[in-house]
Amino acid sequence: MARRNALLIVVTTLLILIAVSPSETTAARTGPNRTIAPSAQVFTIDEFTYRVSFRLSDGVEVLLLRGSFELLYYYQHHHPTVSKHHISAVFGFYYAKSALGRTLIRSAEVDRVAFYPMWSSFSGHTYDWVDTGPALQLNDTLVDGQMIGTRPMITNKPLSRYLPSFGGIFVFEGLTIKLRDGTSIRVGEDPIRIALEKESSKMDPRGSIEAMNANLSYESSVRLMTLTIPSGGVSGIITADMLTAVSLAGIGIVAATVFILQRTNRIHVSLDRIRSMLQQRQEEGEPES
Repeated sequence: MARRNALLIVVTTLLILIAVSPSETTAARTGPNRTIAPSAQVFTIDEFTYRVSFRLSDGVEVLLLRGSFELLYYYQHHHPTVSKHHISAVFGFYYAKSALGRTLIRSAEVDRVAFYPMWSSFSGHTYDWVDTGPALQLNDTLVDGQMIGTRPMITNKPLSRYLPSFGGIFVFEGLTIKLRDGTSIRVGEDPIRIALEKESSKMDPRGSIEAMNANLSYESSVRLMTLTIPSGGVSGIITADMLTAVSLAGIGIVAATVFILQRTNRIHVSLDRIRSMLQQRQEEGEPES
């Protein structure tokens, strides 16, 4: 009986400890008085992806800008309440490649490429950082496969977690593309200003050119902008590598077929016989002395 009572006391104590034990929280103790600051919440309000394709006069793409953008709402409830908007932008540069994996250009260099956040408010005003300064800036060479990102705060104490539109502006200055044959192409003398924007009431984003050299042309569609440079061409490399790739694929298919047929005893290929036939043909082709 005593043992049963002791066991009952232990079980009861464990149940009480479980019931009153503090739950896990993400709050942190801060400040001299070690007050508890409740954890912040981050909401993804809207997002979109977009591509900008740089093509030569023969229609071949040589450089691609691919970007991913998110409108984030940061909320922290305490006294006073903290709320703000951020724009998260991650983008990369990619060189086009042939069928054999060769890059069609040697390099893409810029004097400067900068990214400026852009958004609008429900009062009808549009804002950007063009006069304030870029959120991100690159100089020198655009490395193939290079990915960079930024997440600047754009509003503090907004009236709503939503915004009518958001996006960003890319400004290219002194973009020079060097082809595989050593030819350098200067993409316009004036800065190229590309605006990418998504409205909250629409599913698809849009791109536009706000400032561009007159000798360039562009087409904008849903999630893709094509910017054509009226000079240069790399279609020869594309054709040569495609023919080589097709030839190699054909040889591989024939070799695999012969190997399978030989392994299943459907045909018998004598390497010695093939060698003797090739040697005989070579001897027949030699001129008599």
